[in-house]
Amino acid sequence: MIVKLSVCKPAGLKEDVKELQSELAALAKETAEMDQMRNEQNTNHRQAKADLELSRVVCRELPRTPLMHEGRLIAEADSALRACRAA
Repeated sequence: MIVKLSVCKPAGLKEDVKELQSELAALAKETAEMDQMRNEQNTNHRQAKADLELSRVVCRELPRTPLMHEGRLIAEADSALRACRAA
């Protein structure tokens, strides 16, 4: 019986190692996917924050401009936003 146990134990350990390696590979893949999602979310957040700050600047400047036709004012604000994004 001792011989059989010593033969079976390494085989069982090898299976355990294979299973654990498989689980580690799956965790590494999931971690990489989560990191990618966080990076995308961070990029989106930074862009939204920059857009918001630019909108605040534009809104602060609008009262200082003479009253204009509404469509022209919107077009100028839009072009200012695009110019800041391009910079």
